[in-house]
Amino acid sequence: MGAPADQSRVPSGDGDHASSGLDQETALRCVLVQEPLLTGFLRAIVGSRQVAEDLFQDLVVLVMRKHAEIPNADAVPGWTRRAARFLALKALEKRARERPTMDETLVDLLEKTWVDDGEQEPDPYIAALVRCRERLPEHARELLTLRYVHDLSGEQIAAKLGRPLNTIYVTITRLHRTLGECIRARLRGGDV
Repeated sequence: MGAPADQSRVPSGDGDHASSGLDQETALRCVLVQEPLLTGFLRAIVGSRQVAEDLFQDLVVLVMRKHAEIPNADAVPGWTRRAARFLALKALEKRARERPTMDETLVDLLEKTWVDDGEQEPDPYIAALVRCRERLPEHARELLTLRYVHDLSGEQIAAKLGRPLNTIYVTITRLHRTLGECIRARLRGGDV
């Protein structure tokens, strides 16, 4: 009846459900009828059509798991709206936590690449960045190329590589940290 619990606390498997709630097929039909409204509601919260569509799919899974908690077909719109709101807010929190930000040192390095004339001495920061990038494994260099040369978003990279979005964000964050540490070490040691 109330807002759904965190998905991690949702019982796994089919188990025995109370007979007072909706059967899975009826609940699923009721939620699919609401798809345009719920997707629009989700999009208004998260600001992305793709994320809203993904969250709607999560909502369908949640309804399939927790259908017995919905007392009747008339309660489905309210239940799914509360569940959609919960899922959207969780997605916003997750995005805020995981969104990789570029280390200030790397921003400085990128800024220094915009040289006005080509006759200047090579910048030691750029030389360090190039050497540090060369030391990365091939898959890490590919990921950086997709992100910064081809300007693909995390979602696009995840789709292209067939990897979870969270994995892409975590990997990019680690690569920023690794490159920053490597560059600082090379500049301190003069090993450029």
